[in-house]
Amino acid sequence: MFWYVSDDKLRTIVERRGWLDRLKPTLALGPPGVGVQFEVEPRSQTSLQRMVEKAERKIARDGGATSMATAVAGPPPKLFTFNGAAGRLVDQGVFWVAGVHDESAFLLAGSVANAIGTSVRDEGRLSPTADPVGAIRELFRTHGPLGLYRRAASYIWETIVEATADSGGLDAAPRVAGVAVYAGRTPLESYAPRQESGTSLLLFIGSPLFVEQV
Repeated sequence: MFWYVSDDKLRTIVERRGWLDRLKPTLALGPPGVGVQFEVEPRSQTSLQRMVEKAERKIARDGGATSMATAVAGPPPKLFTFNGAAGRLVDQGVFWVAGVHDESAFLLAGSVANAIGTSVRDEGRLSPTADPVGAIRELFRTHGPLGLYRRAASYIWETIVEATADSGGLDAAPRVAGVAVYAGRTPLESYAPRQESGTSLLLFIGSPLFVEQV
């Protein structure tokens, strides 16, 4: 079951030459406001699966996406794969996903229009005074330096993860997998579960091509 599919990004991959240079992390905002209901155009899971599979074949043929485990110690990737327990949230006109797997965490931000379902509601959990959306949009636009955005990214990630407490926390959360356009990576500032070494989890930030519950 898909949570999110970016038709525009997947079509760019499938239909365009030089697609890797054309993909950029982007963030289109819906109208913000607590309780705002976003109507989402229904889409067939079967047709979404076909589109995703075509894009995955093209990605694999043209060089592939880098796993977070590999990217931890390597150069910044263009695309990265993610998987792990995750929560989702619609807030300030943005569709957010936050998750964790082993030594890495991920924070994804995308257009509400690409969310899968009939309607989603803005939950108003993120503080507008902290301007987390502005920070992530600027990161997507400028690609760093990450130090300027670490606090905002950590705050957003932790807020989404805390929201999963209502249904048992990340231990009980569904697992998701997918591919995202890379925007940056930074240590999480204050998340309690740490690596055995005592260092912070490394947070990968990106704009998703698709997010699938597995």
